[in-house]
Amino acid sequence: MNDLILNIPPNYSIEYVYTAMLKNSRHFTVIEKIFFRENYTIDTLADELFISTSTLRRTIKHINTTLAKEKILITMNPLKIIGEEYKICNLLIYLIAEKYPERDKPFSKIQMKTLDQLFFYIAKKNKVKLNYPDIEKIRTWTMVSLIRIRHGHFIFPNKDYEIPIDIAPLNDLMLKNLFKQVFRLDLNNRIIYQLFVVFLNGRYAFSPEHLKQLTETHPEKEILKKEIVTLIKNIALKTGLHDSNTDNLIVDINNVYNLQL
Repeated sequence: MNDLILNIPPNYSIEYVYTAMLKNSRHFTVIEKIFFRENYTIDTLADELFISTSTLRRTIKHINTTLAKEKILITMNPLKIIGEEYKICNLLIYLIAEKYPERDKPFSKIQMKTLDQLFFYIAKKNKVKLNYPDIEKIRTWTMVSLIRIRHGHFIFPNKDYEIPIDIAPLNDLMLKNLFKQVFRLDLNNRIIYQLFVVFLNGRYAFSPEHLKQLTETHPEKEILKKEIVTLIKNIALKTGLHDSNTDNLIVDINNVYNLQL
């Protein structure tokens, strides 16, 4: 029996290889195609992918088997992604972020510029500084949410959810008109909630100071923070890397962890 070896040229990174695998994966391509368009039939999508309808049916069946534990399902007639909307958005966000790691996301430039205006306007009003990684994450999340909204899929708020930021600036008439012109959607409370739901779940920390406030009022968040601190110390010990200022790293790990919930 011959061994299989993956030979990566020295000028290629593992991230490049991972991205290439996603781009050539039939399973992820099917998910992405249906995400962007919900008017496919089995026949039309099979034709576009240059595969038989039986192959497409088998592919979707395998996807559904894999995603069943996450309560996500692709329906056959019509082709739609349904299930727990928060988990669906997370799946699509990570797929797009990892398949398109650079700025060439599959969204129009005018859409991205409009979102940037919205983000920076809110950030300025709330005195929050956004760095490049933050902006990239928010862009992807909001675009995924907007596309799902346009297909009629919503995340409904819990009765006790709190908004830790001032979203009153979104009532600005010029901003609302720009949003409607670009996205063909009214910037109402229902849409605002879904666009910012990842930041409104009571677990997302906007800064080390905000995370401290959360841990002081919620014991389970304090336990998570201590586990993150221990993880960072163990990694630093094993790698020989030391950083005296890990506050922002703790916030980032906390937020990544809570995206999964």
